[in-house]
Amino acid sequence: MALSANIQNIASTYSTPPVQAPKKYNPSIFDKLSTNIKNSRDVNDTVTVPRCIFKGYLCFMLGTTSSSIASLAKNHLKKAGKYLSPVLNTLAVGLSAYGTYNFVKPYLFKNSK
Repeated sequence: MALSANIQNIASTYSTPPVQAPKKYNPSIFDKLSTNIKNSRDVNDTVTVPRCIFKGYLCFMLGTTSSSIASLAKNHLKKAGKYLSPVLNTLAVGLSAYGTYNFVKPYLFKNSK
């Protein structure tokens, strides 16, 4: 006697893991901006600047900003501006003087050891 196989009751043990879709590349704002640049060297060029000259530029910018804030405080803040403005102007002069020193230091002390 031949027995027939009941194919409908055979359980499948083979399972395939779901294939994950590759992640889409989300471009950053710099990527979006760089697509509009005609000369790529404008983005990738680097110039080495000595640290003391960089500190000089930084102090110049901070001194100018401090002076601008002092002017705004004097004009727009009545009570606090009277005291804050001279302090910020003094800070601006000090930062600009220190920036000047840092900027010319490599040229002044070039040969000294």
